[in-house]
Amino acid sequence: MKNLIILILLTLSINGLAQTTLDNTFTYQGELSFNNAPANGDFDFKFVAYNTQNDATGTILSTFTIDSPPITVTNGIFTAPINFPDDVFLGDKVWLEINVQAATDTNNFQKLSPRQSVNSSPYAIHAQFVGTIGTNAVTGAEIVNGSINNVDLASNSVNASNISSNSITSSHIVNSTITGSDIASNTITSIDIAANAVGTSEIINSQVQERVSGTCEPQFYLSAINQDGSVVCSKLPVSVNSTLLEKFGGIFDTDVVIGTDGNPIIAYNGNAITTRVYHCTNASCTEGSTQASIGNVTSTSSGIAIGSDNYPVISYYHVLNGSLNLYKCNNIECSSGSIITLDTSGTSGRNSSITIGADNNPIMSHYDSTNDNLKIYKCNNVQCSIGSARTVSSTNNIGIYSDIIIASDDYPMISYYDSTLSDLKIYVCTNQSCSNGISLTLDSGGNVGKFNSIALGINGNPIISYWDETNNNLKAYICTDLHCGSGNAITLDNTGIGGEYTSITIDADNRPIISYFNNVNNKLMVYKCFDALCANGTATDTGQIGDETSIVITSNNNPLIIYGNILKESLDVYICSDESCSK
Repeated sequence: MKNLIILILLTLSINGLAQTTLDNTFTYQGELSFNNAPANGDFDFKFVAYNTQNDATGTILSTFTIDSPPITVTNGIFTAPINFPDDVFLGDKVWLEINVQAATDTNNFQKLSPRQSVNSSPYAIHAQFVGTIGTNAVTGAEIVNGSINNVDLASNSVNASNISSNSITSSHIVNSTITGSDIASNTITSIDIAANAVGTSEIINSQVQERVSGTCEPQFYLSAINQDGSVVCSKLPVSVNSTLLEKFGGIFDTDVVIGTDGNPIIAYNGNAITTRVYHCTNASCTEGSTQASIGNVTSTSSGIAIGSDNYPVISYYHVLNGSLNLYKCNNIECSSGSIITLDTSGTSGRNSSITIGADNNPIMSHYDSTNDNLKIYKCNNVQCSIGSARTVSSTNNIGIYSDIIIASDDYPMISYYDSTLSDLKIYVCTNQSCSNGISLTLDSGGNVGKFNSIALGINGNPIISYWDETNNNLKAYICTDLHCGSGNAITLDNTGIGGEYTSITIDADNRPIISYFNNVNNKLMVYKCFDALCANGTATDTGQIGDETSIVITSNNNPLIIYGNILKESLDVYICSDESCSK
């Protein structure tokens, strides 16, 4: 069963003693809820008798299962005949553990907590072992006062017809001698209780289940209910794929960050002509909505970051103007904002990447396709109303693929692809504004470096994922110092199925995890490193059809991947079920 079934009402009863021999059957009546509504249909029940109330302790006295035929539940109400052996009810306290599953399920019983106390009614079963006494053989004269109490009387053997009206008053009852176990089920109703006679002081909290008040986040299921009505949630053991936007004519240039509300926010290009912003309304991004459509039909190549004012900023390419632009959101959801033109020289703004500098101001890397140059734009304030643009190098055709981060020394660092030499390179800025810096070649073994993505790994050393086009493999460059003056290029997925559209992030244990594209089977892939230096790891086929990937670690500590679904032409999210994204 996919949903927890909650037992909220308990009634135990047994037929009165007859002159014929009784069996051990007593009835259990209750109310069953399914998804916060009365259940209907056929269900299997398994009742387990314990000698303790605590769920984690006790000895199983007996188990009784009703599944053939199952019990029919109508409008939530059901009655279950239970038959335990003679030796279960011999005077010691007994608690019932109830397990329920839909009749169509197999071995999928769900245990309901807490265990339910069995009242005195079923103990009447023990009466069958008492010898026969003739009618009227024992009268009050033969009974010593106080020698008979409730445990000596069979359930329902004394009722109102045996007691003279008003012959028993409160003066005849010792305080605390009558408890719930001494009262037959349903013998006291609202008409027997004076108004306001029962308040919180008359109720023992441990014996009453309060109404359920808690809920679970998407990708979590309700696994237990506490006595106070709060709930215990557990992670679903499977990854979840959820389509965000259907049929948008293709998805390109995705980028995702975690907003200050703890939920992902996504910049992407729809239909190759419009930059859009999607705000998720929960950590797993199973719900949300498009908040902004930037530039109408004139913008592509987007990147996103969270500004120092907690509002998103999006860099993008303005197609008609051939310029690098910035969209500054006015709130956390980015439902509104303002457009700022930054760099109009050449054809600037393609394949932009954005981050927030140590001075709290945005800084971007981007590609000038007119001059085939890698460029930088540094904002001089949070709003980016003023700033400066510079070309990193005018030598070779460089920068068509770039990614920017702030290094451990608070200076920007840019990984990029040299199209002339087909090499992976890095530009290390020597100040916060990146007005100066040095360029280093990291990997020149074949045509390598496209679709690069950079992050800070263990000890603050950079690590870069990228595509080896020559061998059609996924590679990574592991820097062994803060400025990537030395390091190692390693092949991660050497199966020859691709390594395009890489995106890298680092988990809480400093282990890199990379999303990428299998261009042989058009599959979304994930590579999880087993250690901080990625000496070992494993590639996982998610089973989804998608490229244009972007990965982030959510507030639940699990990776979340945004990608373009090739078949549906939609923006999709893949939610990993564990930290390694192995399921």
